Amino acid sequence: MKKHKLLDSASGFCKLLTPQQRLKKRAFSVIDTEFSARYLVDGLHAIIALYEEEGNIEPVRRFLKNTGLVSNDLFMRTFEVALKVIPRIGDEKKRIPEEKALLDLWLAMDEIKAKVSYQQTELPLSYGQMSLDLGIVD
Repeated sequence: MKKHKLLDSASGFCKLLTPQQRLKKRAFSVIDTEFSARYLVDGLHAIIALYEEEGNIEPVRRFLKNTGLVSNDLFMRTFEVALKVIPRIGDEKKRIPEEKALLDLWLAMDEIKAKVSYQQTELPLSYGQMSLDLGIVD
């Protein structure tokens, strides 16, 4: 909680802090010359916070290049794992902002897409599951 500023605790409960909350607590910096790539989660949170703040991929692209994260295979693997474990919610209003930001960056940036493998999994459908048969007989 105090050292890495990943968690917050109140009323006996712990919750994970969002990238924006961690940025406000100065857990990491989005200024490339001040950023320390010691912890991979800080890199993920930095690019998410930067993307959400700027609403543009160019600052994220510069940050990744200037910090060396774009060529860090372990960071790219972490990006890939995050995309796979954060739930994908179809309802846009309920969607997790971090998942949306990471997916947007993956879709928009060839330098990430070239190194991060991501495929949205689809459940296999059995024959008849997509049927519109409502059992109504004419």
